[in-house]
Amino acid sequence: MPRCTPPTRRGASTPSTRRRLWRPRRRSSRSPGFRAGDADPLDHAAHDLDGQRRIPGRGLRAADVYAVILAAFLACCLWLVLAPPRALTTSRLARRTGLATAVLLGVCFVWAARSGDVMATFVFLPPVAISFLGSAVAAAVRRSFRAGVQTTVWTTLTGTLLVFSCWLVEAVRLYRAEGALLLDGETLYPVGANVTDAVFWVLVFVPAWGLLPFGVMGAAVGSRLPRLLRPARRCPWPLKPAR
Repeated sequence: MPRCTPPTRRGASTPSTRRRLWRPRRRSSRSPGFRAGDADPLDHAAHDLDGQRRIPGRGLRAADVYAVILAAFLACCLWLVLAPPRALTTSRLARRTGLATAVLLGVCFVWAARSGDVMATFVFLPPVAISFLGSAVAAAVRRSFRAGVQTTVWTTLTGTLLVFSCWLVEAVRLYRAEGALLLDGETLYPVGANVTDAVFWVLVFVPAWGLLPFGVMGAAVGSRLPRLLRPARRCPWPLKPAR
C-alpha cells in the first residue's frame, strides 16, 4: 500500500521546504530578465562612465591609447628637430631656410585663426606656396636637388610641430570666448574635438597635400633653374663654313 502522509496546515513548513529554504542561493552574473538575444549586462563594465570604450581585461580607454601614440609621434618629431641625423645636416642653408619657412607657416596660421576661417585661408593654399618657394630658393642657391629636399623635410618637421601647438592654443582661446571649434565654428562639440581636428588636418592632411609633394616639386624646379637662366657661351673664334 502506498504510504499516506498526514495533511499539513496551510503555511506550515515540511522537511522538503525546509531544505529548500536553508539551501544557499547562487548569485547569477546575469540580470533576471536576461534572454538569449539580449546583450550581456556585464558588457557595460567595459564602458566608462562617460560612454567611452574600454579595452577588455586592461581597464584602459581607447582615448588613452590614442593619446600615448600621439605623444610618441610628437616626441619622435621633436627628437628629429633637436638631434637630427647626419643626412639632414649636410646643408646649413637648407636647415635655416626650413626653419624660416616653418615660422612663416605658423604666422600664416595664427592670422587665419584670428580671421575666423581656418579651412579657407590656411589649409589649402599657404602650405603649398610656402613649401614650394622655400625649397626652390634653397635648391637654386645651392644648385642642388638634395638641398631642396632637406629644406622640405625641415619645413615639414618644424612647421607641423609649430602649427599643431598654435592650433591647440588658439582653439582653447576661441572655445573660452565663443564656445566653438576652431576649424568650422561648431558649438555642439566639446573642446577635446579640437585635438582630433588638429591631428588630422595638421599632422596628416597638410604634410600629405601641401608640404611634402610641392616641396619636392620646388626642389626639382630650383635645381634646374640656374641651368635654364645661364647664358649660352659664345665661341671665342668664328667658325669657318664647311666647303
